[in-house]
Amino acid sequence: MPYEREEITRIEELLKIILTSSFSDATSAIEKRIDELFTSYGIELPYETKQLLVIGYYCAAKEYSTAEPRQLGGPYFLHPELAMSIAIGAGASDIITLLACLFHDAIEERAEAVRKKPTWHWRLNRESKLIGNFNKALQNQLTADLRLYNISNAESIAAQVCEPVMLLTKRKKENYYSYIYRIFEQPHLLFAESRMRAIKAKFADSYANTSDLERDDYQIYPALVPFQSIIDAFQQKDQKRIDELIAKCEQLAEAHHQKRDKSKFGGDRKLHTCYKNLIVLNQYGQWLLAGNEPIQEVAAINLPKISATIAGKILDHLCTYHCHNELTPKRVFEIYCKHLEYEAREGYDCVTRPSKIGQEDNYDGMFTTVFDPKIRKGDSRGLYRLYDNRADMLRAAISLQYVFERFEEEGPTRIVKGFTEKGLEQAPPIVLGK
Repeated sequence: MPYEREEITRIEELLKIILTSSFSDATSAIEKRIDELFTSYGIELPYETKQLLVIGYYCAAKEYSTAEPRQLGGPYFLHPELAMSIAIGAGASDIITLLACLFHDAIEERAEAVRKKPTWHWRLNRESKLIGNFNKALQNQLTADLRLYNISNAESIAAQVCEPVMLLTKRKKENYYSYIYRIFEQPHLLFAESRMRAIKAKFADSYANTSDLERDDYQIYPALVPFQSIIDAFQQKDQKRIDELIAKCEQLAEAHHQKRDKSKFGGDRKLHTCYKNLIVLNQYGQWLLAGNEPIQEVAAINLPKISATIAGKILDHLCTYHCHNELTPKRVFEIYCKHLEYEAREGYDCVTRPSKIGQEDNYDGMFTTVFDPKIRKGDSRGLYRLYDNRADMLRAAISLQYVFERFEEEGPTRIVKGFTEKGLEQAPPIVLGK
């Protein structure tokens, strides 16, 4: 779950102590926070693990102190702290994994600060050297900090932490497909456990990013006309209920709810975050189908459930506040029926190409035309289309909610075929209504 405002305030107060105090002066406050995290999950932390985590927490807070604040508000450290908390809640007890969660964005944030300088010019070899240097610097710094606080095997611990962090560091020109593929498939690791640690940390990171959306979600606009209520009324042919829903939607549409703050995430960007989760889940499924053992902590994190929840909230919001004029309750039901046809023809088993016939109404090409251009080329026009066309956003939310629900019900080996290291391999369109 996302941090509530009260908890965020307490973390911000802790950060003030860390950034203005010596380690010895901040230790008791950090210990209290760590005890709070573990106690909330009913876990008793061994003294040695707690000591290492207190040091890592202090160092990570210092590390992210110069990073830009999160778009949703608050210091950047809130995100890695939440990722660590999620990993703890999923049963991760390995101290290296927890430290990797805390430092998973450290190298990327250092590199991003350099990339933003006006004198920076991107070249592949230059970026590789930059990231390598930052990794070495982080490892040396962590080693020195651990030694300073009398940790005997400091160099080994720092090296073990930094290898999964390097796996989790996305390069500027690396698209999200190849980035996630690399986490699961990169060879020649120094430590055999690094891949498993990186996978656990990536799932915790993805869950943290998704749960952040609930901080900024539509809960301030109650779902007075849930999506399912419209579907049920039309499926049952309950004309009285249909008329009531139509009247309610028209009434709510006239209310014109407050326009969203531009600093917040709209439904288009929330669905894009969910699509990135689909890439992570699909790669994990392919990794399992290749003969690897399931990871208990990954199952406990349950990324499909929270992704389906976000898509469902967008559906309810659309049906409450945008279900008028072109997107009427009847239109919502028609779009849903096209989804059922697409599902019946196994359209969700693979990525399909856009069709030339019925493009406006069917689900062919949904992933390839809306989300894929942003992933591969940084082209956001597909997402703009979602925000400008509520019917398209409804289709996208229905698609993603359905896919994530199947992952949740059938397990992680139910993949959507067509996701590869280089991008999407598209199957022929279903062409509904031909």
